[in-house]
Amino acid sequence: MSFSTIINNGKGGTESHPLRYWLFSWDSKSISHAESFPLLCPSSNSQVGANDIVFACFKLERIDNTALYQLVLKKERGLIEELPVGSQIDGGNGLGKDSLTARFEAYNFLDFDEQCVTDLLIYIQECCRIYGNILRLSTRRGFIQCWANVMRPGQGMSKHQHMDTSDSFLSGIITVCTRPTKTILFHHQDETLAAEFPTNEGYLLLFPAYLPHGVTKLPEGENERVTIAFDLFVESKARSFHKRPLKELEY
Repeated sequence: MSFSTIINNGKGGTESHPLRYWLFSWDSKSISHAESFPLLCPSSNSQVGANDIVFACFKLERIDNTALYQLVLKKERGLIEELPVGSQIDGGNGLGKDSLTARFEAYNFLDFDEQCVTDLLIYIQECCRIYGNILRLSTRRGFIQCWANVMRPGQGMSKHQHMDTSDSFLSGIITVCTRPTKTILFHHQDETLAAEFPTNEGYLLLFPAYLPHGVTKLPEGENERVTIAFDLFVESKARSFHKRPLKELEY
């Protein structure tokens, strides 16, 4: 991994939803991060530099990975058949128009009335809260869109990014099953810099939405790789996505 040393680690969450976390950072290179992406600029009284790019890995100690995995596979075929392909198709990750990912604009996974989903939302909220507290971000309210991804043997995800404008905010990936693949984050100014994270169940990777990322191919003979992803928008950005099924999130 080519990110800098861990800038913070610890335990958090609630008594019923405990978690552990590790925060990492890159130094921003030729472009002022503070000017380009002000919403993710660490405050001057935080422990990281104003131009640092900070991403985090959280271990969700009591998430029901099995229930989430089974729910995604149970819903997959019906969602593909019932929902339209979005304007961005698969968001540029290469899974194609026949994938569940290609419906990501048409539903919100957090709307499913299941206990495992309720618990997942609590964990997402806690992870965003910890991230915001450490960086002392001024933005503490947003709108979240969440969807599921299913990769099968031979498939990977091409390098892509979710947002690249000044009101870009946060993206996250939750892995609910252990598989021999890696999620790779790329520095947006120098893509020779990359951070690799193995696909282990029960982990949430939280990162600025403008960072390019991809996933290595799932080897033949493996079971499906299931992840749940989300974008967190600030209110100004959410208004431009008013047709998407967003949920308000305070953290």
